[in-house]
Amino acid sequence: MDTSDLPCGDLSHVRDPDGYVDPSDPFVSDTPNYGATGAREWDPADLCYYCGVPSSTIDHTIPRTLLNRLSREELADLFAIKRLTVPACQECNSLIGASVHRTLAARKTYLKQRLEAKYGKFLRMPEWSEGEIDEMGPRMQDHLRWAMATKRVIEARMRF
Repeated sequence: MDTSDLPCGDLSHVRDPDGYVDPSDPFVSDTPNYGATGAREWDPADLCYYCGVPSSTIDHTIPRTLLNRLSREELADLFAIKRLTVPACQECNSLIGASVHRTLAARKTYLKQRLEAKYGKFLRMPEWSEGEIDEMGPRMQDHLRWAMATKRVIEARMRF
């Protein structure tokens, strides 16, 4: 599928990381974007770790509400072995909320289920040919073209 005409742009470069400690993953490797605490700082050039659209927030992979309940020793252990933040778009960050998962892959799977539930009507919408759309009135044509473009964006986000 050609995604260059989608509102979020070309998503052909996106990957699907397996979990917390893949050293080849730029989100996990030690780069200048990491703060003194080991948490990755938000960079506007980042793509959402979960869906591939430009990020606008950072997602705390271990929710801050949980981190606030941990002792200093438990926090030190987490900083040593797990990824604490990833770049995320506002929608993915909101949909994930304070849910707790053992790996980023599990977190991503949970998010895909939430996106599928939220956008199920778009995803189940049949494909319309341009000929079929042209037979409709102008307002229906606009709506169908918008709905089909939205469906393509959602499908690209789900494949990321």
